[in-house]
This record gives sequence, C-alpha cells and structure tokens, in this order.
Amino acid sequence: MRRWRSLVVAAFLVPALASCGPFRPMEAMSPPVQEDSVVTFLDLPLKLWLRVPAHQTSRTESGLLQAKLKIENFLDTDRWVDVQVVFRDKDGFEVEKTNWEPILMHRRKITDYQINSLSPRPVDYRILIREGKL
Repeated sequence: MRRWRSLVVAAFLVPALASCGPFRPMEAMSPPVQEDSVVTFLDLPLKLWLRVPAHQTSRTESGLLQAKLKIENFLDTDRWVDVQVVFRDKDGFEVEKTNWEPILMHRRKITDYQINSLSPRPVDYRILIREGKL
C-alpha cells in the first residue's frame, strides 16, 4: 500500500516540479521564408538539385516590372518544376500573382526564366518554385 501511495505521489509531483523553472520571455518569431529571399523552394528535394545563380529586376519601356532569373539543374535527368511569381507593391502587399507555370529543367543545364507584371504598380517580386505536379 505504501508503495502504491508513493507511486501516485511521484506521478503528480514529478511533472509539477519538472515544469517549474525560470521564466523565459517569448522570443520574437523569425520572419517568413518568403520575406528573407527572392526565390523560395517549396519542396526540400529542390534545394538539393536546383540552384539560382542569378536573378535581376528591370522595367520595360511601358513601365512593367520584369523579373529574370537563371535556374540550374544539377541532376543527371530532366525534371519538371512549377514556378509562380508574386508581384508586390512598395508596402510589400501582393498586387499580382501568376498561375503555376511548368518548366522543364534539362539535365545539368541552366534555364532562363523571364516574366513581366501586368501593371506598372509592382516594385518587388517573390518567386516560388515547387516540384512539377504533372
């Protein structure tokens, strides 16, 4: 009986004592991944076999924002990826978003990708890349 009582006391006392500790204020959460970089890989394997060696922004003669980037495939096979571009205004809010566009990444090659905004309002962009959903 004593053993049973000591087990019950230990079962309630151990979690109560283990949860006690110094107060630590909550740390600020890190910003979302899309805020840190222009290009975001949504699937983990993509980070292993794709690389974006260069990207740049320019304006067309009509004032549209033009995004250009190079995507390099390290694999020894052709792979499909889907690319989506989110255009943002000066405050960082989404102005336009393209549909997912399939792109064939040829083996061990660099593929150029270019897209224009539909209006002159965007000043920045974010590119999302995921594995092809064929």
